[in-house]
Amino acid sequence: MPDSYPYIISNNKIEPILSRVRSAAKPDRFGRETLTTWGFTASNDRAMVAVLKGLGFLTEAGAPTEHYDRLRDPNDWRYVLGERFAPCTPTCLLLTRI
Repeated sequence: MPDSYPYIISNNKIEPILSRVRSAAKPDRFGRETLTTWGFTASNDRAMVAVLKGLGFLTEAGAPTEHYDRLRDPNDWRYVLGERFAPCTPTCLLLTRI
């Protein structure tokens, strides 16, 4: 089990950022600059990069993976989110009970 998990303090930007992932052109590298270009400039918004990496949507270098491609698919994005969250769900539930 990892010592820590990526997280985002405020959840009000998760849906708008994921919506932008679906509507914007796929970047060669996804990082803080991408979020800033998209208008997400708050310091908390930057945490989404670590969350996307932790869920396997980005490589450690920030390159989009095949899961990122599925996240952009209007018919598949909900399924890939569920698939990527499933491995951490038991741990996440355990952490909320501590």
